[in-house]
Amino acid sequence: MKTIKIIVVISFIFTNVFGQEPAMIKIEKMSNLQDLEGTWEGSGWAMSPDGTKNEFTQHEEIVRKLNGTVLLVEGTGMDPISRDVKFNALALFTYLPEIEKYSIRSYLASGESTDAEGYFEEGKFIWSFATPGGTVRYTMTFDSTTWNEFGEFSRDGEQWHKFLEMNLNKTSSK
Repeated sequence: MKTIKIIVVISFIFTNVFGQEPAMIKIEKMSNLQDLEGTWEGSGWAMSPDGTKNEFTQHEEIVRKLNGTVLLVEGTGMDPISRDVKFNALALFTYLPEIEKYSIRSYLASGESTDAEGYFEEGKFIWSFATPGGTVRYTMTFDSTTWNEFGEFSRDGEQWHKFLEMNLNKTSSK
């Protein structure tokens, strides 16, 4: 009888300490991004450091992984005429219950990487990260068929300068 009580107590401890609650919170919060899953195509523009506006076509592949706790995002930006790849990135999105924010870890083909935090505000998903010269912020609005995103830079966190915009349409769902 004592052995059964010990097993029940250990099961209770494992269920509460190592239980699925954090995973369930992640799954619930990640469902806020579920409309992004699928294949996206569209176009956009980005400002170069010298102020030149460069247009691009964009392709995004987004897949839910690990029981819906992670989004795997791969984006490729191409020259609209030559179709040469100008930008290629891979990102992992997840939710961190301990800080009540989304974590975005992105990797560029150039070898660079970034850690960012994101949150929803007034129906928009906003994610940002610090750079040596200031802060980069991206604002996304999306539904099951359209995705608009713009990027801004600020040296002081007060004045923001738009440097990127892209508009995509979903071409297939996963």
